[in-house]
Amino acid sequence: MSFALGAAVIFAELLRVNKTLKLFNLRGNKLNEEGAKIIADALVINPTLEDIYWDFRLALLLDFIGEQRDWTDAQVLKFLRERGQREIEQCQQDIEKLTLLCKKDTHAEELAALRSDLERLIKLEKEYREAEKKFQACLVEVQTTVKSLNEQEEHYKNLHETLNATINDPSVGIVVRNRAINELAQLKAGDPLPLRKAKITHEAALKRFENQRSIYNKAAEEAAEAQKKIRARIDELLRQIGELG
Repeated sequence: MSFALGAAVIFAELLRVNKTLKLFNLRGNKLNEEGAKIIADALVINPTLEDIYWDFRLALLLDFIGEQRDWTDAQVLKFLRERGQREIEQCQQDIEKLTLLCKKDTHAEELAALRSDLERLIKLEKEYREAEKKFQACLVEVQTTVKSLNEQEEHYKNLHETLNATINDPSVGIVVRNRAINELAQLKAGDPLPLRKAKITHEAALKRFENQRSIYNKAAEEAAEAQKKIRARIDELLRQIGELG
């Protein structure tokens, strides 16, 4: 068992029994897919957790949580969106705290850099939210087209079975049987128009979805990296001030 996987097992056990935990910080971890699943299983049981800090590469963790908590895709996206907003608010509070703690001419350059980082983070978070809305719309569209396609395929299958049953029914007259044979031959020659249309519509929606997912993932990665950068700067400045007493 690797160290990362062993740590996941230990954390999972703690999560199962902890009744007061509100925040779980997974930043900078080395969890693989197996470790993420173990953590996700425990998070399903934990009754108090409200927020998770995580690196974007652990998006699969939220996928597992969404499945096991019976969350819809919209609920998972909402969780990520609200977490991003809370992170911005926390950074704002920390920068205000640092501004009060620092003397007028002390750490002026670091504070200016922090404010610049915060402006960039807010901008990236806005872009991320816009991408998330478009991504969610594409997701709904794909789900709709899948439902339509499944209905048409089911109709095609039922029609196929009905015609076969008619052809093999000894009580059916020759005229009806021959008509069924002709209709079945037409079905086998090519999909009926409604089914072809459903397939084309679904394929087009799927392409839009894949394209928007790439845009969404990029926006999420950039926002997550900006959050990581500003958090590291804030923590470092707080450490420096603490050392100065």
